[in-house]
Amino acid sequence: MRRVIRRRSRPYPPRNLSAKRSYLDLTERLCGRRLRFKKEVLNEIYQLIKADLQPSSTYITALSVEEKVTAALSFYASGSFQSSAVDICCISQHAAHTSIHQVNDALYAHRMDFIKFPMTTEAQSERVLGFCMHRRLPKDSGCYGLYPYCNESTITEAYQNRKGFHSLNMQLVCDHLQRIMAVNANFSGSIHDAHISHESTVSDLLKSQPQGKWWLLGDKEYGLATWLLTPIRNPWTQAEQRYKKSHIVTRNIIEKTIGELKQSC
Repeated sequence: MRRVIRRRSRPYPPRNLSAKRSYLDLTERLCGRRLRFKKEVLNEIYQLIKADLQPSSTYITALSVEEKVTAALSFYASGSFQSSAVDICCISQHAAHTSIHQVNDALYAHRMDFIKFPMTTEAQSERVLGFCMHRRLPKDSGCYGLYPYCNESTITEAYQNRKGFHSLNMQLVCDHLQRIMAVNANFSGSIHDAHISHESTVSDLLKSQPQGKWWLLGDKEYGLATWLLTPIRNPWTQAEQRYKKSHIVTRNIIEKTIGELKQSC
C-alpha cells in the first residue's frame, strides 16, 4: 500500500497590486505634456464615452473609465504601449491594448456628433459668409487638405509617399472656423490626391448641387472641377493674380488646421 505524504499548505503572502493611475492623478502640466490635452478637455472626453466604457467586472483589477481614457490618450500621443501602460497608468500592456480598442470604438461611435458636412442652404450660406468676411473668396464652402499620417510599421511600397516615408493619406475638409467636416483615411500614402478626392463621398455631395453654387478649394495636386477650385499655376492677368492670392489666403485655413493636428500628435 502506497504511503500518502501530506504536505503542509504553504501560506502565500497577500498579492500586492500596484496603484493604478489616471489623468485625475496628474498635474495640469503633465496632462498637457503626456496626453496633449488639458484636464478640462479630458473631463469632456470622459463624460462623452463613460457610458460605453463601464467595467463589466467587479474585480479589484478592473480598470475604471478614467484609467482606460488615460491609457488610450497616452498611446495616441506617444505611439508607445510602454508609455501608456507602465509609465503613466501602471497597468499591463495587455490591459492597455484592450483599453485602447475600447476607447477607439467608443469615440468612433460618436463621430457623427462632431464630424459632419451639413448641406442645407443655411449651413452653406454660413460657411460662405464666413469665408467671404475673412478670406476674400466668394461662394467658398470649405477647404481640402491632405495630411500624411505616419505609419512606419507598414513596410509595403503602397504606403510610401512622395516624401519617402510610410503613411496613410488622411484627407480633410474644414470650414472657416476650422471645424473638420469630412475625413477620408482609406488610402495609402502612394495614392494621388486627385484620386482620393474623386473617390470621396464629399465629391458626390457637391456634384449633386447646382453647378457653380458651392465650391471647395484644393491645392495644385487636385483636379479642377465644377465644385473644386485649384490655383492657377502661371497667372498672367491681374484678375488671375488676384484669384491666386485670394485662393492662397483662403486655403491657409486648412493648412493651419493640419498644422495644429500635427502639433497634437
